[in-house]
Amino acid sequence: MGKSVTWNITMSIEGAPTVAYSEGSNSPVEVDAVDVVSVKAKPATVAGGVTTPVVTTAKIQPGNLDQIKFMYIRLQEANLQGKITYKFKDGASESAEVTLDKDHFLTSNAVIQLFAQAPKEISFKNTEAAEGNIDVVVARMAA
Repeated sequence: MGKSVTWNITMSIEGAPTVAYSEGSNSPVEVDAVDVVSVKAKPATVAGGVTTPVVTTAKIQPGNLDQIKFMYIRLQEANLQGKITYKFKDGASESAEVTLDKDHFLTSNAVIQLFAQAPKEISFKNTEAAEGNIDVVVARMAA
């Protein structure tokens, strides 16, 4: 059974017109599966004045990269923005590392394919001594 996905974005810029965009409002984007995962990025360890980053891996729904229609990655703690990175892993290899500096809201499969790896897993590397709470939403078509 399919699922409908919609999203809305409003940008208010001082001295400029407000720009609003929505997709799926009149005709929802239909997908076959949606995965919503909450991840606790474990804090880095500190010993003898040396900080060692810690990697936390989350399993994401399997599927090919070209099946993903929507992806949203949100770090809840603003003070950790830019201090946590992530990689997609397909079981055999991994993507380049991406810094989670703000919310990552990907609605274009062309952009998602730049990762070059299907996100069967996402690994988050935390360089800070504080836990990060991350929400991941992936919507995709079936094979």
